[in-house]
Amino acid sequence: MLFRSKPVFCEKPLGLSVTQCDRMVAACRDAGVELFVGQVLGLFPLFRKSLELIAAGVLGVPRAVSVTRAMCSGPYRKGWRTRRATTGGRILEVNVHELDYMRRILGEPVEVYAKIQNILGHTDYEDLGFVMVEFAGGGVGCLHTSNASPAGEYRAHIQGTRGSMIHGGFKGTLEYQTLDGAREQFASPDVQRENPYELELGLWLDSIATKTPPAWASEWPRCMSSPRRRVRSKPSESR
Repeated sequence: MLFRSKPVFCEKPLGLSVTQCDRMVAACRDAGVELFVGQVLGLFPLFRKSLELIAAGVLGVPRAVSVTRAMCSGPYRKGWRTRRATTGGRILEVNVHELDYMRRILGEPVEVYAKIQNILGHTDYEDLGFVMVEFAGGGVGCLHTSNASPAGEYRAHIQGTRGSMIHGGFKGTLEYQTLDGAREQFASPDVQRENPYELELGLWLDSIATKTPPAWASEWPRCMSSPRRRVRSKPSESR
């Protein structure tokens, strides 16, 4: 594709290391072609609405983001998604979405601490993790990730200096309340009707046609550096 000067759309993970990502970015830059990474989470209705409200200052200055993504799904019991060599592990392959969401709200990560375990043994990497991230501005992120939870749950909670917000991620509702009593609730279908994947591809095609950066872009090497630091720094007994 590069030799034919065609733009490149790559699903996450772009690579299994920052070095691999840097090489891909450099190869596309040298070939003069656009490289877009599929970080679609923020285009789902409740995520998108939460970012709009935060940018509008509804919560004041955001100080903390907590996300729980717990499930126990079939695709992680066989095939390529069960192997670290082909996925990089759950946090890199799945939760880089949530880490990117935290970055969009709190800025650049500076320190990461985590405890992770393999409970069910369906994968050769850990299926449960609790990750704490400190950001440059002093904000804190907390990620609870699991593929060992049959009950299942998705929940995001954002705390700001003027109020807080809770939403159900891919479905349900978003609700915020401020310290002065203002309160509002949004249902996912009322926020956005567009398919987020079609919207993402549309933004990519628009960026190609206009020769401008995509309206929805993510700096992949930076947002993936958090889970990579976690993998390198975790104590051996936490495996």
